[in-house]
Amino acid sequence: MLPKIARDQSDRNRTSPFAFIGNRFEFRAVGSEQNAAWPITVLNTVVAESIEQMVNQIEKKIHDGKSEKNAVDEVIKETILLHKKIVYNEDCYDNKYRKTMEINGIKEIKTMDMALDALSRSKEMFKNTTVLSEEEVNARVSILGEAYVTTSLIDINQLLDMVEREIIPIVMDVLAKEKKQTQIIGLSIINKRVENMLEWFNKMISSIELLKEKRDKIINSSCVIEANEAMNIINEVRVYIDKLEGLIPQKEWPYPSYETLWNTHC
Repeated sequence: MLPKIARDQSDRNRTSPFAFIGNRFEFRAVGSEQNAAWPITVLNTVVAESIEQMVNQIEKKIHDGKSEKNAVDEVIKETILLHKKIVYNEDCYDNKYRKTMEINGIKEIKTMDMALDALSRSKEMFKNTTVLSEEEVNARVSILGEAYVTTSLIDINQLLDMVEREIIPIVMDVLAKEKKQTQIIGLSIINKRVENMLEWFNKMISSIELLKEKRDKIINSSCVIEANEAMNIINEVRVYIDKLEGLIPQKEWPYPSYETLWNTHC
């Protein structure tokens, strides 16, 4: 018999990627476009392997003369003491969570190449549980990597199209108008605004050029690491565009803001 576990009155912990909510675990880290079948396969395989390991430990203790109850109690206690560092009941969105996990020696998988490497190193687990053969794991690593690169190229090309056809012309037009106003009116506040706009505009242009170079490398190599680096550049471009959006008049900006979307559709 397993010990009773106290159930919380609330549906906790909504910030956890793998939350225990009273009578079950919920996995909340499946991507919005991702089929749930593969994450479920991985979770079931991990659980099956863990149960098998615990059963083997219990059977060994019983073989050594322990009663079934004592053997089960000991294995549960040993397992909790060994792995309780993964339990975190605070806000998992907070940076404190990442720091705590890092201190506890739990690796954070931040990029696709790290994820594929972890999957590749899990071959023995899939093989021992007869879920997947080594060849099947290798095939999935290859397919997932190819899909990631393809999606990354789509994202890159879409961003370049939005920036070059819409954002750059608008920003240049607004810059020209405001620079002219500065010369006519001579207000320092307008001049400072133009300087800020120029700063973020130049940074955006530099990042866009880097992104084009990275795109060409990805096309030639189909490399997941190159695609990861491209995603980092995209995030930089996003920061610069957000800064520019805050300086460009709303009526001039080519895309709707969150506020506009909210007021229009809610």
